[in-house]
Amino acid sequence: MRKYYCCLCLLVQLLAGNEVFSQNDFRPGCILTSHLDTVYGLINNRSNSINSMRCEFKTEEKAEVKIYLPLDINSYILSDNRHYVSRTINFKGAEKPVFLEFLVDGIIDLYYYNEGFEEYYYVEKEGEIYQLDNNRVEVVDEYGGEHFRYSNQYKGVLKKLLGDVPEFDWTIINSKFELASLINLTKEYHRIVCTDEICIDYSKKKKWDIFCEAILGADFSFMGLGSSHDYAKDLQPLVGVNLRFKDNRYNNKLNLLTGVNLSKHAYSGGFRHTLVYSQRTMSHGVDLNCTLLRIPITLEYVPLTGKFKPSLSVTYNNSFLLNPEYKVEIRSYGASDGYTSIPTESPLRRYEYGFMLGLGFCYEIDSNSYLTAALNGEYRVPNSNFNLILDRLFFKSVLFHVGYGFRIH
Repeated sequence: MRKYYCCLCLLVQLLAGNEVFSQNDFRPGCILTSHLDTVYGLINNRSNSINSMRCEFKTEEKAEVKIYLPLDINSYILSDNRHYVSRTINFKGAEKPVFLEFLVDGIIDLYYYNEGFEEYYYVEKEGEIYQLDNNRVEVVDEYGGEHFRYSNQYKGVLKKLLGDVPEFDWTIINSKFELASLINLTKEYHRIVCTDEICIDYSKKKKWDIFCEAILGADFSFMGLGSSHDYAKDLQPLVGVNLRFKDNRYNNKLNLLTGVNLSKHAYSGGFRHTLVYSQRTMSHGVDLNCTLLRIPITLEYVPLTGKFKPSLSVTYNNSFLLNPEYKVEIRSYGASDGYTSIPTESPLRRYEYGFMLGLGFCYEIDSNSYLTAALNGEYRVPNSNFNLILDRLFFKSVLFHVGYGFRIH
């Protein structure tokens, strides 16, 4: 198992750091030319940072890709996803043409710009673009102590732009420098000053694709006891259902999965160990029958696009032992091959936590359904350890499953 985990970790590093896996993800969309003509086709959906620099467009699947820079076209739209417009902004003291993500179209327009890990917001009113800033600045108090605070410069800019509605001051003062707050503020201002035009909230374009997966597989598990080299093995079927949340706006290579899966287990084995007496070996027999309910929380990385998509995943597992039946005994071995047993008591923790690393793939049937398969290695332990016998149980599992997924949102 240790070799398996090391291999998975190595693969994660190789895939995450290799630019060859930054592949194409062309989706339906359109561009608006500088002459305001609309051309429909396919647009490569990349990270927000890349989308702000260029638009990769082709008229059909097999057509040649054409790259448009911000000064080449007026705007482009990824259907049901994101809307970008060409603007020239003052960025770090220099004029810079970029594609800004269009968030709100109203009396004032709200835009978002991302460069690496840095995020910026811009507002446009009557053809003028203003950057909203909230810089982190260092201040020194009267005792010479150094502290950091935020400048709240954006509130001054908004008061200047929205000053024709005096009662809006308190709304600006109480606003936060974050996406939801700025969107709500922009929309509320439009609602107050304009009654004959609709404010368009482009941020409400679909942010998540949600899929439901039915899975069926096998759970090959090993039950061990601390400081023992003995294991009890068990192979059982596994069934479950997952929900897959795919980020459709900012990072479509990361998926979040959660759900439930069930498997029944029956373990029986003897374990020689030094848990009780360090000077000599003890032996315990442990029998355990239970239904195992897992609730996984999985972060999945999908480096490739296309019909066939391999993936890497890391999972935190919440595991519950349902209807457990168990017994523990002390075993004394004599000169013959047999042993005598003495029943003993030890509580069983019914909640366990663990981690999994996995490799998988997804085959896309169409935009609304797919087939999936995954191989995972798991390690889990009881949630409490008071140095009692069953507190020292641990489980290693190799899980394999196949499944069918379909879109629900």
